[in-house]
Amino acid sequence: MKILFVATLVLHSNTAFAQSDSCDEMAAKADIGASKMSPPANKVVVGQGRLHFHTAPATSCQSKDVFVIPGDLLKVTAESLGWYAVSYTNPKSGKVFNGWLKSERLEPVVQQTKVVAKWCEEITVSGTLEKRTGIHPFNGSKFPVHVLRLQQPLELLAPNKPCEDGEERITVKELQLINPEATYVNKLITVTGMPVIPWTAYHLHTLLDVLRIKEAGL
Repeated sequence: MKILFVATLVLHSNTAFAQSDSCDEMAAKADIGASKMSPPANKVVVGQGRLHFHTAPATSCQSKDVFVIPGDLLKVTAESLGWYAVSYTNPKSGKVFNGWLKSERLEPVVQQTKVVAKWCEEITVSGTLEKRTGIHPFNGSKFPVHVLRLQQPLELLAPNKPCEDGEERITVKELQLINPEATYVNKLITVTGMPVIPWTAYHLHTLLDVLRIKEAGL
């Protein structure tokens, strides 16, 4: 999550103050009428681009300074007419941010235990599929890559001993998928495949040779 800081002081008009009061009133009413979730539900951000927080469940109450991005994890504490009251904890600073988000870009988190695997065995992992642009390190050409942002880091045995048991491992947070279906881009998916060591300049991440793929929760 990225927080933008406004360095200049902005003078608000009476209309702006009225709008702020209106959002405060809507937030107070929503807090009373919303359906509470106990315990809170874990959700992950999907789709494309920034998802801005709102101070109340209304499009006019968007915060310009606070937003989350695809792959960020949230806790949903209440629901009101297609909006979620959410809480986000910045993993680096530990700061907690609360607000309202539209529900259509939040998906359930796949409960997955930590995966420890060998390079020569089939694995199943979950994450958000992203289409990115790679740059060849030698000729500078651009090319598309499909990267799976894992919900749970993958622990792989060291590449020099791909099929042996041992304590030496590498931590993988993203996998480059080989020939995934474009229809899964920006979706939370579960993928079964074989991890592959990168062997060309077009391989920017550890590879996963896909055997089966589906949307998470289906």
